[in-house]
Amino acid sequence: MGKKLSVRQILVTGGAVFSMHFGASCMLYAVTWGKESGNRFLTAFIGILLSGIILPALAYVAMARGGGDFKVISSRASARFSTFFCGVTAIVLGPLYIIPRMCAASWDALTQLTGWTPKTIFPALIFSLLFFSIIYWFVSSKSKTVGKVGNLLFPVLVVMVALFIIKGIVTPINPWRPDPSYDQSPILYGFLQGYATGDIQCALFFGPIIIEGIRSSGVPEKRIPGTMVVVGVIGFAILAAAHFGHMCIGSTIGDTIPLTLSRLYTEMALILWGGVGGIFFCVALNTAALTCTIGLTASTSEYWETELRGKVPYKVIVVLTAACSCLLSLMGMDAIVTVVAPILDACYPAAIVLVLYYVLMPHFESERALRALKWAMITACVFGALGALAAYARTFQILGNALALYERIPLAKQNLAWVPFSALAFAGVLLAGKRRCRGELAAR
Repeated sequence: MGKKLSVRQILVTGGAVFSMHFGASCMLYAVTWGKESGNRFLTAFIGILLSGIILPALAYVAMARGGGDFKVISSRASARFSTFFCGVTAIVLGPLYIIPRMCAASWDALTQLTGWTPKTIFPALIFSLLFFSIIYWFVSSKSKTVGKVGNLLFPVLVVMVALFIIKGIVTPINPWRPDPSYDQSPILYGFLQGYATGDIQCALFFGPIIIEGIRSSGVPEKRIPGTMVVVGVIGFAILAAAHFGHMCIGSTIGDTIPLTLSRLYTEMALILWGGVGGIFFCVALNTAALTCTIGLTASTSEYWETELRGKVPYKVIVVLTAACSCLLSLMGMDAIVTVVAPILDACYPAAIVLVLYYVLMPHFESERALRALKWAMITACVFGALGALAAYARTFQILGNALALYERIPLAKQNLAWVPFSALAFAGVLLAGKRRCRGELAAR
């Protein structure tokens, strides 16, 4: 029958999945989601659950069912498109955006907590060098990365998060919850906010290192897909509970703390726990930032090692990723988000199409279905790119006429224009292939 993971090993690995997905941004976003949703936070949580929990969890199911990682399951539709799409996603998740954002978030929280305003970038540089030195220790051995995260960082993270949530629920900052600060549907708000986490792309890249961790425990190959689904479900169940708890305590803040993200969380921690709360927050945020950065550094470095056919060793890629991320983190979190976030959002639609295909399509290996997947992903990618251009146009106040024209497309303002057009592309190619097959049979 082969070895199975023990209950403890399953929990440790599931804890690693939670930790890597929770990251600094998920930790910070959820309180802001709750604050902006107020008395509708339960409805908003449903939207978060769909895009930030269920879809990323389904990514593990898709990889298990498809019998491969992100590159493998996407290249079946189109090798060329897969190389481009996976490569862009790996760069954005790695040294271009999320990894430097994690480091920048930790530095921002530290300076706010201490009230220190350095005159030069050298203190930030020293902090970044220390941050990435720790990252290197965790990821230098691929097979041990998941175990290190699950055994060392997960317990610290889950205890800190539980302390904040329990204290915030028992002694809320306000006894009442205000109305939402936005006009749109809370479910739609939650669904769109779930985009910002990038968790579905992270899941597609985390898959190989989760598999490596399971394999290193002696689990036979035939049991790995099922085990990966189990630990994924456990990890995302904990993540859902953390999001719900943070949204719950955030929903009572209202105008009491006119801040967002790390500044909001820091102030909330000080109100709930006093001076010790600041220490708790720094420990929790840095642990969350480390876990996410560890997962992305290991997974994207392994991706490039495979893509480059081993010509550049894994450890060299890790060092290059850390060096690039270290330099970009000096831009600061706000600048990083403004400049690069739309590119990550552009990658999201095609990733969703890929995951739903492998989860829902009965005969996903048929040539006709894979051709339909290819054009559905390309369509989603095109509309994702248009959405990114629109975001830049709004931010920098350029291309006014083109932006107005784009926003006339159904669901464009909600960044969901890709949904109907990708569905039409998939259905159209699938039906055309079916008619072609019938015509060939009739000709025979």
